[in-house]
Amino acid sequence: MKRNNLIAVLTMLCLIAVLFLTTIQITVFQRPFYRYEYQQNDVANTVAMENDALFHTTDHLLDYIQGKEDSLVFDEIVNGQMRQVFNQKEIDHMVDVKALYLNAMIVRNCLAVFVLFALIYLIYHRFDAYIKAYHQAIIIYACIFMTLAFWILTDFSSFWTTFHHVFFRNDLWLLDPNTSILINMVPERFFFDMVLMILIVFILLNGVLYFGMRGYSNYVKRRSL
Repeated sequence: MKRNNLIAVLTMLCLIAVLFLTTIQITVFQRPFYRYEYQQNDVANTVAMENDALFHTTDHLLDYIQGKEDSLVFDEIVNGQMRQVFNQKEIDHMVDVKALYLNAMIVRNCLAVFVLFALIYLIYHRFDAYIKAYHQAIIIYACIFMTLAFWILTDFSSFWTTFHHVFFRNDLWLLDPNTSILINMVPERFFFDMVLMILIVFILLNGVLYFGMRGYSNYVKRRSL
């Protein structure tokens, strides 16, 4: 029983991690969000691009991060002239961003496979204490995310700088707003809104997961009567 309890808690921890990484995947690539943020931050004027060119650039950027495109070398009209959109430092930084994202998705997929087999094992052994295990797992994550949420809301610049120091081993992310189209497309305010949206969607999906597990647990109990 103790072993099954441990497996159940570990499974729920991994399941929530899968949910969080999936939330990032869902949220980061929502084109309407970019259109809204561009309008709010007057990005088209800042980068001296027409909206069509800006949205086309965004499609290139997001497809590249997902591995759907091999290169970020392309031309668009900027300030009335056809030119290469991103400079070499921006391209090199996006190589790191792409690697980070794709590696995160590999981790997510591996965790999802573990969760699947662990659930099969627990169900086979008629161990159905998922709700209790989920409660234990969510308490751990709640402590982490509440700390992060407080940090984000009180000093996002510090949080965002620390994030880059943790996940990147170079200073390519330090882009000059006077010359970088990339940093002006997605300024700090953009990332603040995106991080908040990720947290909100993650909380909502956890609610769906929790009530879904409760419904399944109640269904199993009714069948056993």
